[in-house]
Amino acid sequence: MATKPTRRAVMAGTLGALTAGVWGLGSAPARAYQVSPMIFELEPSGRNASAMLYIENTAALPLTVEVTVERRVFDEQGAEARTPAPEDFVLFPPQAVVPAGGTQAIRVQYNGPATLASSVMYTVTVRQLPVNLPLTEGNGVRFVFNFSAVVNVVPPASRARIVVQAVEPLDTERLALRIANEGDRYANLAEAQVTLSAPGFERALTREEWREALGVSWLLPGAARSLTMPSFGAPGPVAVAVRALDGAW
Repeated sequence: MATKPTRRAVMAGTLGALTAGVWGLGSAPARAYQVSPMIFELEPSGRNASAMLYIENTAALPLTVEVTVERRVFDEQGAEARTPAPEDFVLFPPQAVVPAGGTQAIRVQYNGPATLASSVMYTVTVRQLPVNLPLTEGNGVRFVFNFSAVVNVVPPASRARIVVQAVEPLDTERLALRIANEGDRYANLAEAQVTLSAPGFERALTREEWREALGVSWLLPGAARSLTMPSFGAPGPVAVAVRALDGAW
C-alpha cells in the first residue's frame, strides 16, 4: 500500500474534472475517494517522463478502479474533443482494488514520441467500477465517481506566446476577441491579467469577469480562441492586452 503524498493539486473549473454515474435514481452521496495530483507535467523523455498518481479510498469498503488515458484538443470556441491514446502511455497498474482507508499509487509513464515540436495535453481518467457497491439507503441506487487528471507533456525550453489577433465591437456592451497561442507550450488563460484600453479609458478585468468570458482556460500550441467579452463602455477603438500573471507569456 502506497504512502499518501503531501503534494496535492486543487481541482477547480476546467483544470480537473469529477463526474458521477448513477445506477438508479436519487441524490449523490459524498464521493468515497480522492485522486491527486489533478494537474501535472511530464517531459517527453528522461527521468521526468513519468509521475505517480495516487488514489485514496476514504470509504469503508474496497474500491475497484480502472485507469485510462485520452488526448485532448479544443476548437476555437473551446469545445473539447478526446481521443483514446493507450499507445502514448504505460499506466501501471491499469486496474486496482484499493482497500478501505488505503491508497493506491499508479505510475503514469509517457511512452509516445521522445521528441515533440510542442506540448501535448492528455487526460488520465480514474473510473470507479460498479463492483461490490452498497445501495443508497431507501432508493436502491448505486453511484460511481470518475476523476480526470490533466497531464501536459512538455518539451524542454518550450514557451507559450499569446497574441491578440482581433478585437471587434459587437454592440455598445460587447466585444469579440480572438487570441492565439503562437508558441510551443500550452497556456492556462485563467491565470491572466486582461486589460481594455481606449483613448482616455483603461479597465482591468477582475479574475471572475475574465473567467466568465473565457470558459475553458486551456489554449494549446497553434490553437486560437474566439470569445465574447464585455466592453465596459470603452469609447472608440479598443485594445485588449492579455498577459500571464506570472510573466510566462
